[in-house]
Amino acid sequence: MSDPGTTYRTREEIQHMRSTSDPITGYKHRLLDAGVVTEEDLKAIDKEAKRVIDEALATAKAIPEPDAAQLWDDVYVRGSEVPYLRGRVVEETHYYNKQ
Repeated sequence: MSDPGTTYRTREEIQHMRSTSDPITGYKHRLLDAGVVTEEDLKAIDKEAKRVIDEALATAKAIPEPDAAQLWDDVYVRGSEVPYLRGRVVEETHYYNKQ
């Protein structure tokens, strides 16, 4: 997890650092200052990125969840499996089927 920073920094300090030291914001300003892009270009890029993300999210949500038992497939080379693997709690213990 990233450092939330809110436990030992004020909101004003966080906002100041983001406005002056954020690499994405800094690059955006450099592109604008160099005349490489316009503010409208950046807005169009953001809009397109959000569209692509929303489309990918909708596609991912439409895919049915896989069977959790598949998580245990091909963990070991056949014939070298341990008899079982325990999960976070005893109830999550997975016993390998001998095939």
